[in-house]
Amino acid sequence: MGATLAISIIVDWVLTGKYVYDAYSISGDTLIRNEFNIKSFDLQELTIIDFLPFSNSLELKFKGGQSLSIRRPDFDNESLTAFLKTAIEKSKLFVAISEDAKSKIYVAGATTK
Repeated sequence: MGATLAISIIVDWVLTGKYVYDAYSISGDTLIRNEFNIKSFDLQELTIIDFLPFSNSLELKFKGGQSLSIRRPDFDNESLTAFLKTAIEKSKLFVAISEDAKSKIYVAGATTK
């Protein structure tokens, strides 16, 4: 039984390492979230980036009322900064960043459109 458990753990570890997927990606002007289900967001309609302290996540709000929460621990600071900067650049609207969000992640020139 112990050998079977060890083999199943090793197989699980190998398969998990091989088939890791990106939870968020940007394709053109579309942000795609691939978690339990696939959902897309139009980055041209991004209006607000806010910080949610209880879940340690950044919330992206869109003109149509959609919102998306991105957990900060899922990214390192440089990747998160690059991700948000790209998202803000794709927006055709003014993107307001709350002071809480700015204090958690700095995006230079983000609010200038």
